[in-house]
This record gives sequence, C-alpha cells and structure tokens, in this order.
Amino acid sequence: MTDVGTRFPIIELLLVDDSFAEELADMPDPQQVWFDLLTAAEASPEHVDAMVSIWWQSGGERQPFAEWWEENKDTLREP
Repeated sequence: MTDVGTRFPIIELLLVDDSFAEELADMPDPQQVWFDLLTAAEASPEHVDAMVSIWWQSGGERQPFAEWWEENKDTLREP
C-alpha cells in the first residue's frame, strides 16, 4: 500500500486521523469495514473519494463514522 496517498487521497487522510481510527475500531467488524472501503475505492476511486471527503471535511460537526457508514455503504459500492 505504498501508493495509497496518490491513488486514494482521502484514504491517506483517514490513515492519519486518530478520531477516525478510534471510531473504526469501535465498530463491530472494523477489518471488514476497512476492506469494504478499500474495495469500493479500488472499483470507483473518484466516487469514493468524493463521498468520504464530504464526510471527513465536516470536521467536529461530522456524524459518527459508524452511522455514516450504515447510511452510505451501499452507495459507496455503486460506480
């Protein structure tokens, strides 16, 4: 995953976001969620980058990632 930042800019930001890491770790199956997120990014990088960027850039006002994921995981998988 050496080129994550160049291929998936939002994923690079998530990797250094401690609050995201804590939220992800608290989810029932964090490894599967991360895998699903990366798989979606592989299939449609611009789509996933745009969707996740909107959530991430909400900063302190963003909804918890687990809630956002439940609302958006199916849409992320769409091209």
